[in-house]
Amino acid sequence: MASERITNSSRIKTWLENNGTGYMLLAPTLVFLLLFIIGPIIYSLVLSLYEWRLTEIAKPKSFVGLANYAALLKDNVFWQAMKNTMIFTIGSVGIELILGFLVALLLWQLPRGKGLANSIILLPMITAPVVVGLLWRYMLDPQFGIVNYALRGILPGEVAWLGDVRLALPSVILVDIWQMTPFVVLVLHAGLCSISEE
Repeated sequence: MASERITNSSRIKTWLENNGTGYMLLAPTLVFLLLFIIGPIIYSLVLSLYEWRLTEIAKPKSFVGLANYAALLKDNVFWQAMKNTMIFTIGSVGIELILGFLVALLLWQLPRGKGLANSIILLPMITAPVVVGLLWRYMLDPQFGIVNYALRGILPGEVAWLGDVRLALPSVILVDIWQMTPFVVLVLHAGLCSISEE
């Protein structure tokens, strides 16, 4: 019995000597995740079980259980948002995969200039999302945007790309495709380059 305890303690000591430094280095990240990501998620789930308003934070909250979720499932705005999210996700990811694969295939078959082509293709991806949003906001402007100017012979007049209910979602999908396709190209091109030529 005593020898078994000694063996267990020596195993623990050996394990700590081998892995202790790694776990000590990992500890700050885990604490950060718990405090700033997992903690707020749990707190939000708890708050969702109460009736309260952001404008009345000081007032006591009344427990309503799953009534908030029942109201959410009956809300038409929620279902419209879900529909828009599904259209955005399926549309953008689907087109990004197809375009990304085609561009990665072209890059893979390039005899020369792969580095330059990669650099040019990756420019939209490395641009900050705020800059991309502002850039496309000005490009899609109905009065002064370059898109309306370029299509002035085809379009019947000024088109409010982001102001029209029918065009806003396709416009945002187009912007997402422009910015995120380079990431798909990068991943697929790396995969193609790792394939053996034999």
